[in-house]
Amino acid sequence: MSSLPPTAAVLLAGGTSTRMGGATPKPFLQLRGKRIVDYSLEIFSQLPYVIEICIVCPEEYRESFPHFVTFAQPGQRRQDSVLNGIKALKQKPALVAIHDTARPLITHDLVERTISHAAQTGGAIAAVPVKTTIKRAAHNQQIEETPERSLLWEAQTPQVFLYESLIQAYEAPINHTYDAVDDASLVERIGLPVALVMGCYKNIKLTTPEDLTIAHHFIG
Repeated sequence: MSSLPPTAAVLLAGGTSTRMGGATPKPFLQLRGKRIVDYSLEIFSQLPYVIEICIVCPEEYRESFPHFVTFAQPGQRRQDSVLNGIKALKQKPALVAIHDTARPLITHDLVERTISHAAQTGGAIAAVPVKTTIKRAAHNQQIEETPERSLLWEAQTPQVFLYESLIQAYEAPINHTYDAVDDASLVERIGLPVALVMGCYKNIKLTTPEDLTIAHHFIG
C-alpha cells in the first residue's frame, strides 16, 4: 500500500508503570530483550508512506532513539500528550496515526488497513467486537442496562485521522474541558465520522505484569 497518503505517526510512550509495580515507564520495560516502545517504532518506521514519527516521552528516555525521530513532552492528560505530539511535527501530513506504544503487538497489516480506511473516510480506528456480556451499572453497583453485545466494540490503537480533522477536534470549544478516553471520542464530539477497522485480539494493552506474560507468549 505504498500509494497511501503521507502519514505522520504519534507514538505515546509517556505512560507510568503504576499497575506494573515499577518506576520505569511501561514503554521502556523489556519484553523479550527489547524495549516495549521499540516494537511499535519498528513497525511504523518500515512503512514507506510514514514521513515522520514523533515519540511522546520524558526527556530522560530520548537518548537511545534513532536520529530521524521527533520528540514531544507528555502532557497532564492523554489528549494533551497527543496534541503536544501533533504540534511537534516538522511536516504537515495528510493523516496522523496515533498509537499507544503499550500495545507492542501491532502488525504492518493492521496499521496499513487502518490508515487505508482513514484515507477513504477521514477517520478510522482499530477495534474488535467484544466477546463478553457488558453491564452498565449505577454508582451503587446496581445494574442499569445490559447493552446489546453485537453493537459493542473494544477500541484499540492505532487511531488515524485527517490532520485537519484532528486540529479541528482539539481546537473545538466543546472539547477544551472534556477528558477524552481516546482520540476518536474527540473527533466524534464535533460530528465527524469515524470508521471501525477490524483489529486483532492479540493487540492487547500492557497494563499489569500478567499482560507482559501474555505478550511474551504471543511474541513466541
